[in-house]
Amino acid sequence: MSFAFGTLFTRFHAPRMLPDLLTAIDLLHPDLLIHESGEFSTPLAGTLRGVPWAHHSYGIIRPSQIQRLATEAMLPLWREFGQPVPANAGVFSNAYIDVCPPSLQLEQELPPTRVPMRAATGPAGPETLPRISSRPLVLVTFGTVFHRAPGRVADIARAVARLPVDVLWTSGPGVPPGSLAPQPANVQVVEYVPLAQILPLCAAVVSHGGSGTMLAALAHGVPLVVLPQGADQFMNAGQVSVSGAGLTADTRAGPGVDD
Repeated sequence: MSFAFGTLFTRFHAPRMLPDLLTAIDLLHPDLLIHESGEFSTPLAGTLRGVPWAHHSYGIIRPSQIQRLATEAMLPLWREFGQPVPANAGVFSNAYIDVCPPSLQLEQELPPTRVPMRAATGPAGPETLPRISSRPLVLVTFGTVFHRAPGRVADIARAVARLPVDVLWTSGPGVPPGSLAPQPANVQVVEYVPLAQILPLCAAVVSHGGSGTMLAALAHGVPLVVLPQGADQFMNAGQVSVSGAGLTADTRAGPGVDD
């Protein structure tokens, strides 16, 4: 996370995004700019063009030390345009739309500009996946990035399948189910299924702990087993465990899947 927010998103991405963003503002004349938590050029662009901006979160707020690191990394770009650098590089200057419930947040002060927003939930979507049986359904998903080690995820799916449950494993983009080894009879594999469609049917979710999967599952009241792989997933896993919303295992320690 230190590299992402201290270098990649700030020193590398932001200077390269800013010119195109300014061009888009000049062309479209927007009334409002909305950026996400890993995008840092919007506050500067809004300042330069006099357009207000809002920050839309996608998960747990970054730790205070990461926020300070990102602010320091953005100093040269703001100064290049002759602008005083606001607190937190401007990302909390206006509305901070927070999709993360307070019970999952870190023990630190939240921005005074915080606007809480709860994810909308609804009934299960059309029944497009034939159920194997009436046993509890467990979703195994490693998202759309960390799914690229299908052998390891297959081990996890098979471990879950030893329980008296049915398993739905989403293999993810670029990993067609037909390319995988045969699975136990109570494991069904699909490349993708909308979370909003399947979560109301689930008894539990086993995942990597990506923010989208984590918040979607908990919005539906579905407990989690989190096996973090990278990025902010170790932080997410820790907060899921501390809040009592699920279980986790630190995969950096190298335990076997059965553990």
